[in-house]
Amino acid sequence: CISKESNDLVLSQIADVIKINYQNQCGIIYCFSRAGYDRVGNRKNKRQNKNLISILAQYLLADNIHALSYHADLNDSLRQTINIR
Repeated sequence: CISKESNDLVLSQIADVIKINYQNQCGIIYCFSRAGYDRVGNRKNKRQNKNLISILAQYLLADNIHALSYHADLNDSLRQTINIR
């Protein structure tokens, strides 16, 4: 189990690395598995909306880093929209 404090620290470190090393660039953050995605990017209410932005993307957006979630549950239209951005 990952504590909220350790999860917040990891998210903060990811944001710092992006801001320091990859400012004005684009990139992809991979999770090793769906379980990893669910831990780092735990969606608030899976039944309500399958396409909610992950916690990681929400955290990055709050830190002025443009971010979108991309995963196997997205429909083709959303995947295409994200790829264009």
